[in-house]
Amino acid sequence: MTEWRLGLDIGSNSIGWAALKKVNRPGDQAPFSLLAANTRVFPDGRDQKKKTSLAATKREKKQARKNHDRRLKRRKEFMERLIKYGLMPANYNDRKKLEPLDPWA
Repeated sequence: MTEWRLGLDIGSNSIGWAALKKVNRPGDQAPFSLLAANTRVFPDGRDQKKKTSLAATKREKKQARKNHDRRLKRRKEFMERLIKYGLMPANYNDRKKLEPLDPWA
């Protein structure tokens, strides 16, 4: 059975590896010989022209959706409180009739 070792070099956007075989010859100065080695380089996740993150556009759209959903939720909760304290009618059609009216008049 041959002994061997695997060496890994893990970087931010690459992985290097080497497979080494143990050599048991007397007087040999190198205790290991190289079996195989390679490197895998991964894209760094940025647009090469703009140097911006590829996820930036996706993140901006997701944030816009979250802000929109939060705004709708705040409006709904506000309306529920107005109805709860009797400042707006509970019936949807009655509320719609009040929309064209000026609250300051």
